[in-house]
Amino acid sequence: MKVVCNSSPLVNLSRIGRIYILKQLYTELLIPKAVYQEVVINGRGMPGAYEISRSNWITTRDVNDQRQVRILSYDLDLGESETIVLALEVNADFLIMDERLGREMARHLDLVFTGTIGVLIEAKSVKS
Repeated sequence: MKVVCNSSPLVNLSRIGRIYILKQLYTELLIPKAVYQEVVINGRGMPGAYEISRSNWITTRDVNDQRQVRILSYDLDLGESETIVLALEVNADFLIMDERLGREMARHLDLVFTGTIGVLIEAKSVKS
């Protein structure tokens, strides 16, 4: 299953000590370089930075279509833009994103998505 994730779900799940849920549910997660930069480099010492930098199940990928990233960046930040473009490029099964504008754009582009709360609900239903 191909799952692409934005930064806020990674940070939020790390903040509550539950980032492992993503590994349990999806085994491999793809993130674009902008998300890695945001969480690990710019967020050094913050929730998620250590977990992402040390994980062997989160794969950082380059986004090829920089033109599409620039277009989306008029309305979204770079991490959200790259997350959406990466999901399109790898034909992801879905993406994980919390931001409202990013989700609206994903919907417009016919991408399936969930957020942090959706991940927690899925984890609870799998566990039950």
